Amino acid sequence: MPPGSHIILLSSSLCINSAVSPMYLSCNTSKGAIEQMNRVMAKDVARKGITVNTVGPGRTGTGLFYKSKNEQLLKMIAGQSPFNRFGEPEEIADAMAFL
Repeated sequence: MPPGSHIILLSSSLCINSAVSPMYLSCNTSKGAIEQMNRVMAKDVARKGITVNTVGPGRTGTGLFYKSKNEQLLKMIAGQSPFNRFGEPEEIADAMAFL
């Protein structure tokens, strides 16, 4: 990769949450590995002028996220956000493009 390149990885906000249920074990294991990879890779490629960032979005309004959740549960989860809503995929894409 040429100097000035950017590597952007995708993680999860669940990696910093201490109240994660066991059903997220596989997901958090892989996302935790990505975050560690970011730390090590950033130190390695910085000397080449390459940056490494990881984006860890919160709950995002996708078809997979909405699947199997009733309206009451969705309202309760959205209420945990300071914006009282879910993020949109486009917002994550914009943040990644900025990096």
